Amino acid sequence: MISRIEELLRNNQAFVEHQLQLDAGYFDMLAEGQHPEFLRIGCSDSRVPPDRITGTNPGDMCVLRKIANLVVQTDMNLLSVLQYAIDVAEDEPPHRLWPLRLRGRESSNERRSSWPDRQLGAHR
Repeated sequence: MISRIEELLRNNQAFVEHQLQLDAGYFDMLAEGQHPEFLRIGCSDSRVPPDRITGTNPGDMCVLRKIANLVVQTDMNLLSVLQYAIDVAEDEPPHRLWPLRLRGRESSNERRSSWPDRQLGAHR
């Protein structure tokens, strides 16, 4: 396991070096802040990278990943993200709520294990 973690750290360093070769100001641009247009709540499935399937760049979209896309009113992480979307991420008053996308598959193992006897949504 330690060797795998070390590999991840080397990959991160390689990513940094590669990005700096492509654009020396890349990380400076990211440090200037983010101005996402969308809030995307999607499955935490590691096979579904949100930026790849939406063709977005860093800072374009705020992403919250949830197992089985469960949205529960007592989830402080979810509530914090929603509060940010409503109260902080505004272009100008009145407050702006980004278009909200909740994505996932009804047939996911996580969804089935959470609510095994219920059909939810239209997609399978």
